[in-house]
Amino acid sequence: SKVSFMTSRMKSLRYLDMSSNLLRNSRAEGRCQWADSLAELDLSSNQLTEAVFECLPANINKVDLENNQIASVPKGITELHSLQELNLASNRLADLPGCRAFTGLEILNIERNLILTPSADFFETCPSVKELQAGQNPFKCSCELQDFLRLERQSGGKLSSWPEAYVCKYPEDLSGTQLK
Repeated sequence: SKVSFMTSRMKSLRYLDMSSNLLRNSRAEGRCQWADSLAELDLSSNQLTEAVFECLPANINKVDLENNQIASVPKGITELHSLQELNLASNRLADLPGCRAFTGLEILNIERNLILTPSADFFETCPSVKELQAGQNPFKCSCELQDFLRLERQSGGKLSSWPEAYVCKYPEDLSGTQLK
């Protein structure tokens, strides 16, 4: 909220890079007041958690939250209808986030997280996503992956770096096997 307040009087601010700092967030910080003109926000390589979603600019187009400590995308967050690109790579996500709050999302990067078995309903809840970067996760090869893989085939190649970056880590006897 302190960063947002700092921008509130900058009427022509379009891009803000606050990456590689030691930014943290807490729920008790107060109200967020971002510059209305802000279109791109880089908060990568900080110490932010999922509470950051309570304080993102409503009109934002692109947000980079790579390399933070985000474990989930909360369900009841403010809707970010203008958001087109979201980078959540190198966090602590255990599943694909839904797009109910991001109805205009086109590009989602969730590489290098903790996703074992991605939700099969991702492509259904995120119809406007044109590119999903989800490789380099510790996938668990199991029957539960079948629905996700079937939806991937029907999605028309939305998975970036498919199939090379999608490799099973578990169970141990299938480690290194491509998901395809």
